[in-house]
Amino acid sequence: MEQFKVEVISNKALSAGIRGAIQTADKIENGRWNLLGNCIERAINHNDVSWLNKGREMARSFKSGMVNDYVTIARELAPFGFTFKDGWGGKIKAAKRDKMKDVWEARLNEFVNKLGEKNPADKKKNPFDLDKYLKQVMKKLATNEVDPREFASLMVKASPTVVQEVAQARENEDNRAKAEARKKAA
Repeated sequence: MEQFKVEVISNKALSAGIRGAIQTADKIENGRWNLLGNCIERAINHNDVSWLNKGREMARSFKSGMVNDYVTIARELAPFGFTFKDGWGGKIKAAKRDKMKDVWEARLNEFVNKLGEKNPADKKKNPFDLDKYLKQVMKKLATNEVDPREFASLMVKASPTVVQEVAQARENEDNRAKAEARKKAA
């Protein structure tokens, strides 16, 4: 690859370049996926594993992370074994090839169309599971030979608000118990 060196351009050229890149981005992306899809098609319909590896090298050349997406979908669709070091190879898996002949195109289209839908802001946080967390803490304490009661004591001391809340809760319980005892006595 040619070594990158920034070239300062005029505002007009920069504006035109940005506008052009935005207008052609989908066309370029679709063209790239069309080439990669044809690599997968050749592997399935022509039993030619070399196209999968050529597609991987092409996707790697884009430097956009497309190689990860290509490997993910091609591993699912292609009827050949895959290793990260060597790529695709080995004997064709005839059963997988026969299964994919009719569905590979729809699965590839679905996969590529969903690529743009990834939005980290929409990710739902898992609710806090206190029991699971306590089990993890207890396991960690046991691994490090720390007494759980001593740890709990240190936790209470480390958080003055907890101490106050615990003391207040105990006081409230005592008051309720005394009030209930008075009601029963009356």
